[in-house]
Amino acid sequence: MAGRRRGWVYTLVLIAGLLIGSLIGKLCVGNPYLWWLGYGIDFGLSLPQNVTIDIYIVRLSFAFSSWFHFNVASMLGMFTAWLIYRKW
Repeated sequence: MAGRRRGWVYTLVLIAGLLIGSLIGKLCVGNPYLWWLGYGIDFGLSLPQNVTIDIYIVRLSFAFSSWFHFNVASMLGMFTAWLIYRKW
């Protein structure tokens, strides 16, 4: 049970580091000295069309897509979170 809890805490710490680093990277894009923190890539999955279910009473439309953006600051944030977790 304790191992599962440690796994969840580890995952949450890494996600927090990723989000904080991503925010810092987006804030540094316009800075002439820290622009490199915002340098990153986008990748993901997108379906070309929506899935539509048409019943006589209700028409439902579903779309699935998933996009990720990683920048230098988000990777540094994850690494820092990992170091903090190891020391803690």
